Amino acid sequence: MFHMRMILNPLLPNPPLSRLVHQIALGGLAGMILAWFMAPGTPSSAARSPA
Repeated sequence: MFHMRMILNPLLPNPPLSRLVHQIALGGLAGMILAWFMAPGTPSSAARSPA
């Protein structure tokens, strides 16, 4: 946790490229996690109509 706070400190002016890459990568990861939980799931076997 300390490493992420140190790398992603938004108060530092003119961040180097490595900090920008970390921010973009973590933002993308957060977006994928949100999409994973927000995506509609498959219906359960109890909700399926009998065939």
